[in-house]
Amino acid sequence: SLREGERAILRAEQLGLLLPTCAGCGQVRDDEGYWTDVFSYLERNSKYQASHGICPACLRQHFPELAEDVLTPDRSPRP
Repeated sequence: SLREGERAILRAEQLGLLLPTCAGCGQVRDDEGYWTDVFSYLERNSKYQASHGICPACLRQHFPELAEDVLTPDRSPRP
């Protein structure tokens, strides 16, 4: 996603790199010219480790049948 790409760019700046990133899908181009997902790239080239979850907007978009059961009206996870 674009947010993942933005985070990768910020992380790359901290690493002192220019990180070519696809504006459409957020994949990054490695030093050999291959396109890969940003998490794999950062895990291979830094001490970064990804932890995945799903935000309320994506939950509603991709799993609407679950979102109603999982989210409260204010978009936070139910306890």
